[in-house]
Amino acid sequence: MILRPLCLISCLILLVSCNGFSRPSFIQKRDVEYLNAKTIPPLSIPEGIDSHRIHNDYPVPAVSNVHPGPINIAPPGLED
Repeated sequence: MILRPLCLISCLILLVSCNGFSRPSFIQKRDVEYLNAKTIPPLSIPEGIDSHRIHNDYPVPAVSNVHPGPINIAPPGLED
């Protein structure tokens, strides 16, 4: 007897809470945020501290800003 209203209230709470995540304040679009990232100097380990476990897990290769020239995106066989 009490199970039916409890189940109904639970379902309503679940629906309302899931609907709240569609607002832009909770989920922000951050797909270009990395473009404004600043670089920081590497971690400096004080003397006397064992540093063999400190290393770069995800090294980022250096990128030159030299453009290789015009790029042809036409598929082979359709070139002018």
